[in-house]
Amino acid sequence: MTDAVLLLLVLVFYLVLSILLVPFVAHEKGRNPFFWAFIAVVCTPLMAILALAALPDLDDEGEEA
Repeated sequence: MTDAVLLLLVLVFYLVLSILLVPFVAHEKGRNPFFWAFIAVVCTPLMAILALAALPDLDDEGEEA
């Protein structure tokens, strides 16, 4: 395998895992996973994860520690 093909495979693997991670995190935070998967595909998975990290959990709203 050439270096270019190997690099392409690594990048595709990273993108697929990242795009699958975004809906999981969105679901855990009480957000719509389909919407956030779409955002991850349209923008970038990193931007979607950072946006999710900045948003509060909807599941924990109303609960004070």
